[in-house]
Amino acid sequence: MPKIKPQIALQKINEYLGEIDKLLRLDYNTGKDQKQTLNHKIRSLITNAFHDSEQKLKDYDNNVNWFIAIVGEERTEQEKQNDYLSRLRDMKSLLESYKEELQMLSGGSIETETNSKTLANKVFIIHGHDAVALEQLQKTLKGIWNLETIILKDEP
Repeated sequence: MPKIKPQIALQKINEYLGEIDKLLRLDYNTGKDQKQTLNHKIRSLITNAFHDSEQKLKDYDNNVNWFIAIVGEERTEQEKQNDYLSRLRDMKSLLESYKEELQMLSGGSIETETNSKTLANKVFIIHGHDAVALEQLQKTLKGIWNLETIILKDEP
């Protein structure tokens, strides 16, 4: 049973989305502690806002708190920065999906911002002659990033 009402959870999610936008403008070294604090707040929110919090925490951890280990190699600052930004984007994407779910549960309508998000989930692919690479890219975009692909050769 959720411990907080959907409206309160929605307020928190909006607050956290704003924090993520601020963190996306920082570099890894400046923002990593703030990201870790935000991560704890989001995990707490998930635990207190959803009936299926255990599954949501697993999904969240699998998408946001995955661990990269490169044995025998030190990661470059650029790799650390890319990882930092990738995790923040994943965090934001999951929060937006939780926001939609809470809006539906609370009987509210999904905001215009969400409708524009749907448009942002489409990717137009201009490609060369390598059909295998095109297919791999399309599968990756659909499977991992849940993006709808529009392929140049398939357009009129």
